[in-house]
Amino acid sequence: MLVKKLILKDVKILEQHFERLDVLLNDDRSLALLPTLFSIFCFSRSIAYITREVRTEDLASTVRRETFIQEHSITQSTCVTYVARVFEFAKYCDQLEESFVDINSDRLMNRYLNESLGKRVTSIATVEVAKSALSAYRLFLLKLDLGDLPNLNLRSEIIANLNSATIVHSATDYVSREERTIIKQACSNDRDRLIIRCGYQLGLRSSENRALLLTDQYIKEVRQPGLLSLFKKADNETSEVFAYTLNGVYTKFKKSRVIYIPRQLLLDFYDYYKNERRYYTQKSNEKREGKHLFIRYDSAGKGEAISDRHATNIFLKARKTSVLKEAPISYHKLRHTFATEYFATLIKDKSGQYYSEANALYLVGKRLGHANPSTTSRYVRLLEDLKIKESIEF
Repeated sequence: MLVKKLILKDVKILEQHFERLDVLLNDDRSLALLPTLFSIFCFSRSIAYITREVRTEDLASTVRRETFIQEHSITQSTCVTYVARVFEFAKYCDQLEESFVDINSDRLMNRYLNESLGKRVTSIATVEVAKSALSAYRLFLLKLDLGDLPNLNLRSEIIANLNSATIVHSATDYVSREERTIIKQACSNDRDRLIIRCGYQLGLRSSENRALLLTDQYIKEVRQPGLLSLFKKADNETSEVFAYTLNGVYTKFKKSRVIYIPRQLLLDFYDYYKNERRYYTQKSNEKREGKHLFIRYDSAGKGEAISDRHATNIFLKARKTSVLKEAPISYHKLRHTFATEYFATLIKDKSGQYYSEANALYLVGKRLGHANPSTTSRYVRLLEDLKIKESIEF
């Protein structure tokens, strides 16, 4: 029996360093070997295997199709997603009450995609990503001489039902984790990937990304630390979150509010500041530092602050160039996603401390800067979307 997944940080295996490595354990604490080998392969090289078909036609006009397996570069977030999907499939197989289970068969993988996953999620993208992950896993096994080429297919009725579900959910505001991963992968630079994260990790409106300032600022005659101060603080403290005050100049209702930046996001801000941002700042005609974290890269405004609609525009562009081009999601819905997940943590905190629904909604509204408490009530309904899309029980 498979017992759980472990996420290891900063580990070394045979002289190979891993910043992150996911492993799957059996109930006797031994490794689930093949899924874990797949994880090591993905995280060590940031690649996955894909197939490519080549059509050839000889002098006798005979058409031949040959399938080649080739390496394909993937991002760290895709590694996490692929491995998570393979682990989930392994757990699904482990729970089957059958005398013999061929975990590496087309039959079982198609059954999982169509009869299990396809019937409990509401996004076609979720199933497509799982299909890609399982295909990459099978090709990895084939390279080890274990199995053959995958032949994974989604049944037409499953596709129709998921497309229908997408239409039904067009009025909802929760963007799934896999949808977020796909959008980030479609972004062309670190700045835009960070801005996407600001939507679902900080709950920022598009225009509020301009409120992330490097320098300290005075708000109501009180000095508030800027990001440069927080970078230094992160070097000297082990805090997991860092308070930052959004100046009301940049917020919808002109009221300042405190947001809480997760440590890893703050460190990624710092990495962006030292590298990609500095590169474009130095190429700017004015060669000025500027006070805004996120700056323009275009030749007309290089080095200046991004526009109010920049986050909206880059999300739309990323969506149109991805498999989600027809999905009813937007940058603003990332803000609702943040609120939904924050609401979920408040009503079921891991420490066992729970808030009433009313108190939780009040805290969510405060974090978002809502002027009217009734605006926040939608997150009771959105919590149901979170349960469905992420297969979470409360």
